Amino acid sequence: MFTDQADKLVSLIHRASLADLRTHLEAFPDEARFRGNLIIDGGRPWQEFGWLGRELRVGEATLRIVKRIDRCAATMANPMTGERDLNIPNALQVAYGHVDCGVFGEVTGAGIVRPGDVVIVQ
Repeated sequence: MFTDQADKLVSLIHRASLADLRTHLEAFPDEARFRGNLIIDGGRPWQEFGWLGRELRVGEATLRIVKRIDRCAATMANPMTGERDLNIPNALQVAYGHVDCGVFGEVTGAGIVRPGDVVIVQ
């Protein structure tokens, strides 16, 4: 396991939130910079923060959303070059008053997840 989290968690990144964040930056950071296990489409920016404590069904799997992801200096590095080219934590703090982007989920029911699977908040 290669992570900075003690628990085995899945990271979910919401494309709508990234699009909203990009309006506060002079660049267009690739979503790979955020190292999400699952990239979610649809819905409103930042709605994933309201999922804390709730169950999600993604494909055949279920997840319980356990916490927001606070972003560190790793997001400052361009995933293609390794160069620090954007201060994502600072941009989050200035724009939103926090450094969070994405949520962590604990797998509560194993199952197959495929590209395009619908995310259902339960």
